[in-house]
Amino acid sequence: MSESPSWHHASGKDVGGALLTELEPYPEELPHSFIQCFDPAELKRLRTTTQTRLPFVQLIGLDSWGHAGIDYRHLLTPAGLQDIATYANAIGPHLNQILVGQTASGSPQFSDQVEKAHAFGLEVIPYPLRQDSLPPHTTTPEGMLEVFLAHAHLDGIFTDHPDTAINWISEHYGERPD
Repeated sequence: MSESPSWHHASGKDVGGALLTELEPYPEELPHSFIQCFDPAELKRLRTTTQTRLPFVQLIGLDSWGHAGIDYRHLLTPAGLQDIATYANAIGPHLNQILVGQTASGSPQFSDQVEKAHAFGLEVIPYPLRQDSLPPHTTTPEGMLEVFLAHAHLDGIFTDHPDTAINWISEHYGERPD
């Protein structure tokens, strides 16, 4: 895959290192910035070879993607989460790894991934909250935000529609997130 860090390294490019070099001088301007990556080896490398204070998010894909031989199911186990906690501040699971179905009454049913990650001191910031791809049990972007922000005990979200999320948070929590 051309976007894989190993592909860039094989081409003599250190994209992660270059990104940190650009961002590191501006910690006050980036208080809520995260470095995210699907490749645990790259995040581990960056954590051990740089002095960055920026938080890292280990993105968790689906094994069906076949991404660089990464065993994403393992990353969600207690052993995987314990390892992630040594180099990252949060996990970014796919929404389908958080919302797993519905109860008999039609309420959303969540996995225990949030609680498991929190037990290792990891925040949970899932993806993708998208207006054009609503998950089951929701019919509007606002309904999706209600499900995930009010009921799933998440620490944040990754969304392609920050305006909708900011408006919803302001309306329901009386504050405007940074």
